[in-house]
Amino acid sequence: MDEAEPRTVSQGRRELEDILMPMLDWAVETGLIPEGTDTYRDLLDAKIMGCLVAPPSVICAKFEEKRQHEGPEAATSWFYEMQQHAHYIHTGRIAKNVQWFTPTDDGVLEITINLSKPEKDPKAIAEAKKLSQKQYPLCLLCKENVGFGGASTIQRDRITGSFL
Repeated sequence: MDEAEPRTVSQGRRELEDILMPMLDWAVETGLIPEGTDTYRDLLDAKIMGCLVAPPSVICAKFEEKRQHEGPEAATSWFYEMQQHAHYIHTGRIAKNVQWFTPTDDGVLEITINLSKPEKDPKAIAEAKKLSQKQYPLCLLCKENVGFGGASTIQRDRITGSFL
């Protein structure tokens, strides 16, 4: 891999998107990630953020501490907010979703067109078919997944197993 050109960095607080997007663009330009699809950009995004956030053991301990002292709702809110800050929950994409609400006899029905999850790129689908199919783990949320090193198609570091 060639060395990156030095760039001027502005002082002060910046949004994560403003920091990650040039890094991902650079990775596409230099061929570090193939194509420029959302799938590959998201994989690198998750890998970068996985290096920057606390390890699952620390996150789980903090969650448990908050749950015991402030209650499950506060702990869950903290976890959700932390996931947003870590770019695991893409709030900018979620905001693009289209929603309709209609009253029914059973309550309000919400209909949503999910625009936050990008469609699979045909090239990415073809590449995935070339990869050997692994049977382990069967489920990303199963406790058998704890310790699984990951796969190139999984976009997130595993924290959920620690809660099981």
